[in-house]
Amino acid sequence: MGGGLWVKGTMWMGPFAVSFFGSDIKDGNVRLDFRRYADGLVFGRLKLVSLFLVLAYPLFFFVDLFLLRDLVRIEYRINLFIIHTSCFIVSAIFLYLQKRVDKLPKRAINYTYISVYLLIGAIATLNSQLVTGTIAAYLIVLIASAATFPIRPLHYFIMVAAVHGFFVIGLSIILENSFLVLTKQLNATGAAVISLLICYSFYSFQKQNFIHEHRLRSKEESFRRLFSMNPSPLILANFEDNKIILMNRQATDYFQTGDKPISMLNTSFIFPSPAERLTVLKQLQDNESVQNFIMAYEDSRWAVLNFERVEYMEEPCMLIGVSDITAFKKKEEELHRHASLDALTGIMNRRCGIEILEQLVASSEGRAFTLCFVDINDLKMVNDLYGHAVGDEMIKLICTAISGKISADDVFFRLGGDEFVILFMQKNLEEARNVLDSITVELELMNVDMQNDYQLSASYGLYHYQPGSQATADELIELADKEMYKEKSVKPISR
Repeated sequence: MGGGLWVKGTMWMGPFAVSFFGSDIKDGNVRLDFRRYADGLVFGRLKLVSLFLVLAYPLFFFVDLFLLRDLVRIEYRINLFIIHTSCFIVSAIFLYLQKRVDKLPKRAINYTYISVYLLIGAIATLNSQLVTGTIAAYLIVLIASAATFPIRPLHYFIMVAAVHGFFVIGLSIILENSFLVLTKQLNATGAAVISLLICYSFYSFQKQNFIHEHRLRSKEESFRRLFSMNPSPLILANFEDNKIILMNRQATDYFQTGDKPISMLNTSFIFPSPAERLTVLKQLQDNESVQNFIMAYEDSRWAVLNFERVEYMEEPCMLIGVSDITAFKKKEEELHRHASLDALTGIMNRRCGIEILEQLVASSEGRAFTLCFVDINDLKMVNDLYGHAVGDEMIKLICTAISGKISADDVFFRLGGDEFVILFMQKNLEEARNVLDSITVELELMNVDMQNDYQLSASYGLYHYQPGSQATADELIELADKEMYKEKSVKPISR
């Protein structure tokens, strides 16, 4: 029926009536909070009005005693002086009381002073009828009070109705021209109605704004609780300036930010390099989320980060979830190491070594290196005479000697059985031979120390690779292998 509702057989007038006569805020606590908020807002504005009137009193005093001294209607000047002085006294009392407002009912003070100011405006306008005949002051007071003080429309209506009744009656007493009286009464009543609508509009705006902010605060509190309860590290940062807004305890512990205030933190401790931060921000702008972004930190920790672009308190932010994968990465590295190393000797295995050799050959950078084919002498004889355990020990001793003489840049891997490969990086043939000579001397010293029935020795074949060569990895190994056999034929191994 229209826009209303039937409640227990009674037609209710709808949202306007609810807001005018009652409150459309259902939650009692929120309603009480809004009442306190509105009372505080009105009280603060009354303080400004009172301060203005107190400071303006010297100007009013000057006008009353000097600028208007030539007016014939002395009673007008006396009334004006009394009105201005009353405003000063009332305002001074308010400024005194506002310091003790905690002990006094704020709403009662608000309504009392608004009524007094409305009444003073009406009296001042009635006084103006003695000289100017204008009601502008009363209209200004009505409109200004409605726009300045967001009080309940019903309460404002009661105040205006009482003051306006006094004003209308006062006009009929002071003025003799009935047509002029009626005209001014109608104009003043129209202004009163307009002021009531203004009061309703401004009050409704303040109420809706308060409800909106209350909902935001409620959402923020719920978000903060969920944030703190999450067992994983969570961080909320501003999308534009990268300032940290929220961090739960898990994130504080994980990134070890200590007692440093959140307001002083930015996302620099999350991103090891600015390039990574820019990459994430760009992806967030394009896709709204970034999943499974792996980050390596200087303290040997690894984390996978998930980024989500969200709105928090009406500002663009990014929510960062952190999962520590350090244990997983260590296990992965261990598995990779086991997959890349020879189980017996601990050096690189064939698969890993060949991959490196193939990368060097295919590289466009063109690095020169010398490939050395290594063959352990008499391994089969040692295995047959002394057993494979002794043969394995022989392989490990020779590998240890070689590993101790080559540089960190060189690559040493087991090709299979008693065959090994050394890649001397950035070394020519002569430099590689010098290293092999030192290995030979080391093996001879080990033979002297151990006094075994067999000798530790190896045969070598070298091939120098120059950038631009069309040889493959297998071809390079074959060429070095041939060189090794040439050396064996020239220097037969003594038993």
